[in-house]
Amino acid sequence: MSEEERSLKVLARGAGLVFFGMIFSKLLAYFYRVIVARVGVQEYGVFSLGLAVFGLFTLLARFGMHLGLMRYVSYYKTTNDKGKLVGTIVSVLTFTLVLSLLLSSLGYIFSEQISVYFFHNTDLIMVIKILMVAVPFTALSTMLFTITTVFEKVEYEIISRNFIENIVKLGLTLIFISLGLEVIGAAYAYTIAIFVSFLAAIFFVTKVLKGYKINFETKGQFKKVFNYSWPLLFSAFMVYVYLWTDTFMLGYFKDLSIVGIYNVALPVANLLYLFPFGLMTLFIPVITKLYVDKNWSGFKSVYQTTTKWMILFNSLVFIFLLFFGKEIIVIFFGLEYIEGYSALVILAIGYYLSYIVLNSNNILLVCKKTKWVFFNSLVSGLLNVLLNVILIPKYGLTGAAIATGLSYSLLSLLVISQTYYLTKIIPFKPRFLFIIVA
Repeated sequence: MSEEERSLKVLARGAGLVFFGMIFSKLLAYFYRVIVARVGVQEYGVFSLGLAVFGLFTLLARFGMHLGLMRYVSYYKTTNDKGKLVGTIVSVLTFTLVLSLLLSSLGYIFSEQISVYFFHNTDLIMVIKILMVAVPFTALSTMLFTITTVFEKVEYEIISRNFIENIVKLGLTLIFISLGLEVIGAAYAYTIAIFVSFLAAIFFVTKVLKGYKINFETKGQFKKVFNYSWPLLFSAFMVYVYLWTDTFMLGYFKDLSIVGIYNVALPVANLLYLFPFGLMTLFIPVITKLYVDKNWSGFKSVYQTTTKWMILFNSLVFIFLLFFGKEIIVIFFGLEYIEGYSALVILAIGYYLSYIVLNSNNILLVCKKTKWVFFNSLVSGLLNVLLNVILIPKYGLTGAAIATGLSYSLLSLLVISQTYYLTKIIPFKPRFLFIIVA
């Protein structure tokens, strides 16, 4: 078997496992959201804002280090430099632990100011406090599962995050809400589930690194990962802007009911993320090996083949959302959320364009063009903020969806043009057009 065939086989296997896990995870996650949404539209809006704040603190706690960790651990694994590999892991985990504990404490202490001054809602205070406890556990889990992914043990993250975490979250949410805790109960369930997943991550990483000795080389390793990762923090922040600025600004300009409706459209549109996410889970380790080995024919083949697979699958998902989006919203969340359909369609268009070039963005990461990734995210993120400010006061949730859709479209154009400039590879073959037309 050639290196190209082996790479595609690894990607296909990883995508299959992750896709299966994500389907199961999404089903449980939807049931979880449905349960919380049924408590009330306004209550669901409060919980959505709490998750938005939690997402921001988690993003800062990760500092983009998981991507640097993946790149350098993949590199040292390929070159069989065990000392630097383990040294990189130790330095990144230490940094993440300290930073996440600091941010978690700050979020807990200033939860009242965040809730009252920004969102004018005291019900949000306790939700934020509970979720802040989970920040260190989710940040460290991300690093630990990055390690298992590099060693092509993607099933470990599937078992922990997609199965164990979601089952615990759903089960505890049902129990707590039945006891009358409502959104507070949902927040408790969310935090406990993340902690359980963190314990599983520790167990699986010890299995993966069982054959590695304690002696390791940390000198210079953290600096390399840090220099690689810090632009990705800002890039990730701009991605966060895409995901949550709409929610924040709807909460600021409109009422919490609109926030709740919009946060029904978002997860439904994000079904377009399922297959690309599964395919990209092992993409960086695989493409890094081809890059290090200077296997340019394999590099090009893997790049174009993964693009074709994403276009094929996401075209089907996009059409499904276009024609049956209303039914999905009504069946899962209730008739009171039907207003979110227009936002769903607009978001789906933007997500479709963005996710089929997800591998192009990862090519930039492999080639250590993290500052380019940051620039792309900065430009499109600022556009998203500007459009939200202009459109939300007048058009509400539809305006928020238009802002995100246009920003994602610009991001796709930037990424694909830069990747071509760097590699001279066109990821789209002419026959791909027939897939879209069909």
